[in-house]
Amino acid sequence: MNPTVLNRYLTSNTAILPAYTPDKFAVVSAVSITAEATLLTPTTGKRWRLLGCILSASAAGNILLRDNTAGTSIAIIPSAAGGFGTFVDFGHRGIASAATNNVLTAQLSVAGTVSGTLLYIEETI
Repeated sequence: MNPTVLNRYLTSNTAILPAYTPDKFAVVSAVSITAEATLLTPTTGKRWRLLGCILSASAAGNILLRDNTAGTSIAIIPSAAGGFGTFVDFGHRGIASAATNNVLTAQLSVAGTVSGTLLYIEETI
């Protein structure tokens, strides 16, 4: 295999796995959250693979990301008061949604708004 191509892959004990680079960037602009709110809706028939994000909340607390409404928790991101964002890198493989058409949602430990950017790709299963 060409060494240039091989650099874009990760190896495991049994396979060569692709490393992903985000090609979509969703701006999250002051999304109001009292219970749970959608941050990302994929194109119909696709699923998202979250590779990273920078998010901040309007009040100090935790931002809980979920795979679909009331779905599996995938990350808890601490947020300080004053809107300082926290960058999270989910690695070269990212976190893939469990199914096509699932939304990415967020919950806050206190009522407020969430702002930032999501770095992701969309894929067909």
